[in-house]
Amino acid sequence: MTEDPDEVNDETLPTVATVQVETQADERMTQPSGFLRYTLIKDSDERTSYYTGLEKYALFILILAFLSSSLPQPRTYLCKADELLLAVMKRRLNLQQQDLAYRAQVSVGTVSNIFHRWVDAMNIRLRFLMAWPAKEIVLHNMPPLIQELPYGPKFLRD
Repeated sequence: MTEDPDEVNDETLPTVATVQVETQADERMTQPSGFLRYTLIKDSDERTSYYTGLEKYALFILILAFLSSSLPQPRTYLCKADELLLAVMKRRLNLQQQDLAYRAQVSVGTVSNIFHRWVDAMNIRLRFLMAWPAKEIVLHNMPPLIQELPYGPKFLRD
């Protein structure tokens, strides 16, 4: 069996996506370099796990490739990989927007825009991964104190 060098499969996808990410990032190398760059996690699965909650850098790249097709090219000097890292770090480490702005050398408003843009993309593209229990199951497992409220429970925030 001969392999087509242009064929993309599960084993080559991280490599193809990495090349695309590095090409995009290289085009932006003339811009300032802050502390928040995807290269922070690129060579270390341990750092990838800490900053993103993902086990391997290859998984970060796969998610980036899957999500980035639904997003426009960034309007800042950050590449899409940097933006995804910023959004995931915000969720994973509960970092303040000001802290992320300092790390990425962008404004707080830019951090907010980046975060919301990526969360919206995740909501749309990764919706199939979320399983919500039926209303009856939620009501059945709700604490009695909440069930006894005069107007009934509307929602619970953990």
